[in-house]
Amino acid sequence: MAESRYSTYDRKLLAVYSSVKHFRHFLEGRDFIIYTDHKPLTFAFQQTGDKTSPRQQRHLEFISQFSTDIRYISGIQNTIADALSRTDEIGIPSEIDYEEIARAQTDDEEILTLQGANSNLVFKTISLKPHGTPLHCDVSTGNIRLYVPKAFRTTIINVIYSLAHSRCKN
Repeated sequence: MAESRYSTYDRKLLAVYSSVKHFRHFLEGRDFIIYTDHKPLTFAFQQTGDKTSPRQQRHLEFISQFSTDIRYISGIQNTIADALSRTDEIGIPSEIDYEEIARAQTDDEEILTLQGANSNLVFKTISLKPHGTPLHCDVSTGNIRLYVPKAFRTTIINVIYSLAHSRCKN
């Protein structure tokens, strides 16, 4: 792959570009900040065109349609990215109460808005194994993606974080 020969700057820019592209349906019309542990990337929108490659210009132009606010965060402080980068094989954690998630999905205003909005998301109620609780999942990409209600997002991130770090200690 050509990307394996990219500089650190280009790999980090590609990661931001790919993330924004993948989550664009969530990001459109919202103000958000892009955090990076690569300080030079924070100056990306201040560079002149003659200092950037055509690929970098295309990536930056696409990203700028959503946000131009890129801020530095040290790797040590970036605990969410750290946790997500350590999740090689996450089983279904027993700490998560799927019946409570199902109840929270029925009360979650965001999912009601997404289901009724002109959205590319396709929600289906699916009983995921092994717990069998019927849950609302997005299937628009061909992959089953559980919709996590707002009330459970912090809990899910904390569970994944603790799983990732418990593996590192073993």
